[in-house]
Amino acid sequence: MKRKILIIILALELIFTGAVFFYISFTPAQASTDAVVVKGLEKSEFYPVFKEIKNIPYSKDLNCKNKSELFAEFVYSHGYRNIKILQIWNRDYSKGHQVVLIDDFVYDPTCGYYQINEAEFLEISQKNGLNGPFITQDYVHNNRIELCKLIAGNEAK
Repeated sequence: MKRKILIIILALELIFTGAVFFYISFTPAQASTDAVVVKGLEKSEFYPVFKEIKNIPYSKDLNCKNKSELFAEFVYSHGYRNIKILQIWNRDYSKGHQVVLIDDFVYDPTCGYYQINEAEFLEISQKNGLNGPFITQDYVHNNRIELCKLIAGNEAK
């Protein structure tokens, strides 16, 4: 009986921890205020689209993976090719998060981190339970992503 109660409590704690991480709204710790030049595209031009993507409500159909790919495709569409996708996991791969990585800086259109140092972001993620492996891969252009329609659809709501 005690064992059953302990297992139930442990399961509830794992569920709660996962839910808290995915619904928490982070405030960027030390996002840089310097302009970022990417093939002639400065931060002032990047940030409004980043913010639009961040403001699209999170859902099962538009999660961190989708939001990161939207931002990566926007950057790609402006000529930049050194774009990576960073996936961070907990130890058993049951929870994860995905962000965009450009020149060692993280852009997280789900939680709002804009141009935060990769090492700092990984440290923050570890503190929030994503203490397992992380995987970095090159972003692959996806011509099926229609950023304008998604942003326009969000503004209509």
